[in-house]
Amino acid sequence: MEGYKTSADEVKALRQRIHDLEAQLQIQQHRAQILKGGNLLQSDDIDLYPGEQLDFILSLLRQIQPRCETGSRPYDIIQSILAKNEPIGTSKEILAELQRVFKQGYPSTEADIADLKRIGFTYTPSRKHPKLRFHDRYMFVLPSTPGDKRHGAKNSLSDISKCIATGFKL
Repeated sequence: MEGYKTSADEVKALRQRIHDLEAQLQIQQHRAQILKGGNLLQSDDIDLYPGEQLDFILSLLRQIQPRCETGSRPYDIIQSILAKNEPIGTSKEILAELQRVFKQGYPSTEADIADLKRIGFTYTPSRKHPKLRFHDRYMFVLPSTPGDKRHGAKNSLSDISKCIATGFKL
């Protein structure tokens, strides 16, 4: 009878060991899935528009890849990431709308202001210095003198583009 108890204890111990190994396997599979790609980057910041962070990272990779030696591991990794990930395109739409609004100078019509609002901007008119905010987070002070209307608008557009990463260039 005593051998029977030992046998039952051994079965119980083996079942526990199997359970422990299955748990370890699940942990390893989860880690492998994360490291497989696509989930490597994490951020505490949220996207201010759909695909913002993805578009920004892809833009940087496109700019960095030509600086890598063809056939090198960095070049191949970047090529693989760019081949598997397409930009959402929202950043290009935002930049195109900004360029359209700023083409003749600063926003001046209700339609321009409504278009800016649609893409995440708030325009605050002022005699001294009108202000433009992106998602109530990033503020841009616009020049108000008549001489700054065209050249100042181009400079402001460049500053805005750099800040919100739509036209980021290294």
